[in-house]
Amino acid sequence: MTQYNDIPAPDSLELSPEQLAARINELLPLLQQYFRDLPDAPAWESPESVSTQFATPSRAPDQPQNSSDVFGELFARLSPSYTTSSPGYMAYVPGGGLPDSAIADLFSNLTNRFITVWHAAPALIRLEIDCINWFTDMVGYPSEASGYFTTGGSMANWSSVLTARRNLLEADISNARIYTSDQAHHSVLKAAIMAGFHESQVAVIESNDRQQISVRSLSDQIHRDREGGLTPFYICAHAGTTNTGAVDPLNELSALAKSEGLWLHIDAAYGGFFMMTHRGQRQLSGINEADSITLDPHKGLFLPYGTGCLLVKNRKTLEKAHHIDADYLPPMQEDNDRIDFCQTTPELSRDFRGLRVWLPVQLHGWQTFRDYLNEKLDLIEFAYDRISQHPNIEIVGEPSLSALAFRYTKTGLSEDALNNLNKELHEDLVASRRFLLSHTMLKGKYVIRICILCFRTHQAQVSFCADEILRIAHQLKD
Repeated sequence: MTQYNDIPAPDSLELSPEQLAARINELLPLLQQYFRDLPDAPAWESPESVSTQFATPSRAPDQPQNSSDVFGELFARLSPSYTTSSPGYMAYVPGGGLPDSAIADLFSNLTNRFITVWHAAPALIRLEIDCINWFTDMVGYPSEASGYFTTGGSMANWSSVLTARRNLLEADISNARIYTSDQAHHSVLKAAIMAGFHESQVAVIESNDRQQISVRSLSDQIHRDREGGLTPFYICAHAGTTNTGAVDPLNELSALAKSEGLWLHIDAAYGGFFMMTHRGQRQLSGINEADSITLDPHKGLFLPYGTGCLLVKNRKTLEKAHHIDADYLPPMQEDNDRIDFCQTTPELSRDFRGLRVWLPVQLHGWQTFRDYLNEKLDLIEFAYDRISQHPNIEIVGEPSLSALAFRYTKTGLSEDALNNLNKELHEDLVASRRFLLSHTMLKGKYVIRICILCFRTHQAQVSFCADEILRIAHQLKD
């Protein structure tokens, strides 16, 4: 038998309580200065402005580096980038980054509890179940509904396809058919591929002039596919498309899915949390009929990126899709009030995403989030009223939620010339870097998007943006 002397224990990774406090206190002034500067900071910077210091690869240091130098470099690396936490960030679908969620991550990462097995942390898992229940209540789901936190809408969409496949299809999926609209987020096609389907098995249905899926065209395609020997099984509708924020006719789609025996999934990553408002409830009527729903708390609840969610109308569908036994795991729960997330989700080990929801809601209250979402709906209406008054501005996607798409039009110009003109308009608009808008293509038209969802964006920023749109549009007219 080998004899061992005392084995020396490295200790530099083990911070004492005092060292931990000192490390955090060293970072805090830098964070405080960041927040002081944020209102006037550029909403974006060109990636071409990255210094050669950060553009080249670096090797891992063998020895400890000075902490002040490390923190300084970290903040220096924030530029160039899109300042997604800026009040002027109105591009794509803004996230949030609530400070209280960062505090939640500090707590969960330091305590490092295992939260996918009930026996490992029952009180904390109960907390995450409560958050899921808040969401199922919000969308109007029944008591048997459930769900889990994902890294974002892309993974939630994938999980919904997988869950539908495991519940509705046999082993041979070669004839299965998936349906979505031409306004679908790219993650829908990616989700189908990752769930084992070929691209050709995804039927893309043309949208109407409001960028909503055509239910008539969808119904006709389903019937043609059945006659052709295919197996329709899954529809992905949208409650807030990325391009324009359009909401599909959810009640009609629900009726169609039920009559045809198809799984209805609603990608509400952007729009779902507007269900907290009366206007959102009207726009999203019928969402409760879906078999599954994607939500992104890192959009509608202003949380840090990496906080998504999948809801299902019936918890048993998740269990059928994900339940796997293993001898090394403790006994799994059979009580409906207890969940082993490892048996209803793809993950065994993951971070405590639910705490990012729970802590801000506890500290601010549900009504506060409702007030902010109502403000965003008011702000997009304000922007719409301002810029639609210009005779040469065409609103391509009237706001259903908090996004709109527009372009400049001019008689006598070809479509290509108009696209080039709007591209120039977009570049001129964001040149000041006071705000950032994004663009997209809608049926061959280059359009500019405004999406208001950052919790720091208020009337002052939207008013300035609208003024700039009108100012540059008047110059183009001349």
